[in-house]
Amino acid sequence: MRPRSFGTVSPRPGPASLAGTDPTGTSRELTFDAPTLVLVVKPGCESCGPFLGGAPALDGASVVVVSAHVGPWPQATAVWRAPAWLRRWEVDLAPHYLLVEPRGPVIIAEGALLDWEQVLEEIGAARA
Repeated sequence: MRPRSFGTVSPRPGPASLAGTDPTGTSRELTFDAPTLVLVVKPGCESCGPFLGGAPALDGASVVVVSAHVGPWPQATAVWRAPAWLRRWEVDLAPHYLLVEPRGPVIIAEGALLDWEQVLEEIGAARA
């Protein structure tokens, strides 16, 4: 049996952009022009590790890593800090993911980050 984050999630209105502090420490906004997988992580989270080392091919979707907290983060990981944005989109726990489709915009999939296979399977089902 494969791990699942939780039952099927109905699409809900989503963000057109991400407002926060980018990995260089600059406050700015990132517009979602393409489907975007938002990975929500937290410092000291052992299960977040696989998601901080890069993403597999996601069929046209970009990936952004977000936290409500300041690191430390692995050197090669670009993490946005966006606590207000996470509250606005009702993401209270990490590790978590959101797949944002810019047409709408709408969140078409979301759930707990367990492993890449689980995330890709849930995203695939939502996009089908």
